[in-house]
Amino acid sequence: MIFLLLYLFGIIVGLYLNDIALFLFGVLIILLMVVYKNNKILILLVILAFVLGFARIKIENSKYYLLEKNEKYSNSGIVVNIEKSTQYKNVYWVKQKNINLKLYTPKNICLEYGDIVYYEGELLEPERARNEFGFDNRNYLKQNQIGGYIFANKVELRGKNNFYKILSIRKIINNYFEKKYSRQAYGFINGIFLADSSDIDSDIKDNFKKSSLLHILAVSGMHINIIVNNLNRIFEKLRIHKKKSKIIICILLILYMILIGNPVSCMRAVIMELFDCISFIFNKNPNFKNNIIASLIIICFLNPYNVLNIGLWLSYGGTIGIVYISKFINKKINHIFKPQNKLTQFVSSNISISLSVQLLIFPIIIYSFNIISLSGIISNLIISPFIEPLVYLIIISICLNTPFVINCSISLLYKVIELVAELDFLNIYIAKPHFITLIIYYSTLFYIILKLKNNFIINYRFFYKKLKIFLILI
Repeated sequence: MIFLLLYLFGIIVGLYLNDIALFLFGVLIILLMVVYKNNKILILLVILAFVLGFARIKIENSKYYLLEKNEKYSNSGIVVNIEKSTQYKNVYWVKQKNINLKLYTPKNICLEYGDIVYYEGELLEPERARNEFGFDNRNYLKQNQIGGYIFANKVELRGKNNFYKILSIRKIINNYFEKKYSRQAYGFINGIFLADSSDIDSDIKDNFKKSSLLHILAVSGMHINIIVNNLNRIFEKLRIHKKKSKIIICILLILYMILIGNPVSCMRAVIMELFDCISFIFNKNPNFKNNIIASLIIICFLNPYNVLNIGLWLSYGGTIGIVYISKFINKKINHIFKPQNKLTQFVSSNISISLSVQLLIFPIIIYSFNIISLSGIISNLIISPFIEPLVYLIIISICLNTPFVINCSISLLYKVIELVAELDFLNIYIAKPHFITLIIYYSTLFYIILKLKNNFIINYRFFYKKLKIFLILI
């Protein structure tokens, strides 16, 4: 945990802070040397973690320094992604060496995945935030390793790259969904299977946002669990050895992640599942804490700008809340209400999961969007439990070729979300809290989690007696 925190701190220092953060890091090292003077390994690990994070972000930044605004820019690249076209331009992502650029071409130029193209045109840099806490488009695009825009006046096809040509499978699937399903259903299915919500109408997206249900449109742990559970069932039916099946699952998950463009919520779930599979192959027990820390280090090493991705922190916060807090909340709810049948137990479990997730993510939501969404708690209780069955229903519909059922189901889902979104009076708009407030909140919360985990009964009584003090601290 200390290694992770210092690694992330090194990235933040490289991004923003420099002098003051380096001074604080020096003070921290001195304190560690005083407290742990006999543990030189710990001090070395702390220094290594900080230096690794600091060096990684500097190396990542160095490749963007070579790109400057240029009216006559020319280069070659490989088409690795195809965006929805604008009114006058087609939009592609081209990869040149270790950086991506957005290529805007005239409407008459149509490119495919894996095309190697030569282009000439004007290179523009993305805009930075002009005001404090404003949207920084440059840092946002760097999360996808995009360094700028090229408005091309000349494009020539120079060949094909077979590796990236495989990504054309995405376009085939996309076209299949578009032909089979209604416009509304197509946009939703594209979002939850291919992590592409660009075809969902802006009004519907706003309803998802107001209802705090945007996470439904992200490929996350739920989707990966569905894939893994079904693959396990298939391999059991085929009587494939479990260790061999785990290796096949690892390969398929990596291919799926690459196919949908490596969204961070999917990367988190896939990497953690890979660790579980590797543990099984080598006859080891999976360790959730080690897996989640290692996955975060890997994601931020592959692209240190992911540390700015709100979806990353919401994904990790929700996962930690479900694993570490939901069972304690569920015990308390069961103790008070004593659910007697499966329905009430199901409701109790979903309330526990929803509350545990909100405890972890609501400070991030307040800091990012300046809103406390009470309607989000309602929507997550009413709608979220039915998303997994809906995903299964979509898979069955694809297999049986019955699009009518899915068109009706998704239309009904949109209407329910629209009704919840109209409960706007339950949304409380507040000022952005100071970053130190978030540190105090999470430090206190993780301390409580640690205590509850070690000895639930004794520590629960202690916290209950000191409840007012902890509420004030939070």
